[in-house]
Amino acid sequence: MKGFSTALSLEPGNRQALENLHYLQERQAPKPAFNILQENKCGAGSANQGEQGHPNKYADDDAAQDANVSGIVNGYFQELERIPAHDPALAPEMREAFRWANSDSSYFVKEAYRRLLAISGTAMGAVLRRLGKQWERDYRFLSVVALYAMEQRDWERALELLHAAADRNWADLFVERQRILCEQLRQEAEPEKSSTFTGLAEHLATKFCTAPWENMEITSWGTEIEQTGNVYFCCPAWLPLVMWERPRATG
Repeated sequence: MKGFSTALSLEPGNRQALENLHYLQERQAPKPAFNILQENKCGAGSANQGEQGHPNKYADDDAAQDANVSGIVNGYFQELERIPAHDPALAPEMREAFRWANSDSSYFVKEAYRRLLAISGTAMGAVLRRLGKQWERDYRFLSVVALYAMEQRDWERALELLHAAADRNWADLFVERQRILCEQLRQEAEPEKSSTFTGLAEHLATKFCTAPWENMEITSWGTEIEQTGNVYFCCPAWLPLVMWERPRATG
């Protein structure tokens, strides 16, 4: 533990140290690694005793604790930079379509949330606070915090975050799906609360969208018309796959 803490204090975000801390936490041996640094203020004998009565030199070392938390937070955000915007398993043309339309953040948000759940205690709180502060840098951070709020059954907070994410990118289908789900879960938990989407499933079950069979759209995204001239089944923000691609000039 001393070696990992020293590595993080000298180089916040040191991946090897972080991975070893995560490994120890998952093994629960003998007490979660993060808890040893963050929560163990009283041991078997006194406030300065660690587990089994041995002196715990980290118990009152706030500097080491802060360095550890800072390292975990920085490491988390470094990991976010490595997450692809869209599922690598998708066909290349699908990834390109979603990249261009910026209409589905589901892969990034779920991967970021999965990594968040690998963190515990003080460090998780610090990560959540930074995500909440840096949403202007990346609106998808709002959805990550919203998933956590939903997990905590804090429906009002989750809806507030999802509305804010929708304000930043109205075309993001994942945000809209999560907002619908959140309202449905809230109404199940609190039947007295009204939901905008009450009866939605029953309503949609009797409806059919004819637009892709009756209309064509050359896009409403400004100069993209002049740049490509591609034709779409629907608004490319919602359905970004091209139905007819303008031939590219050669030679």
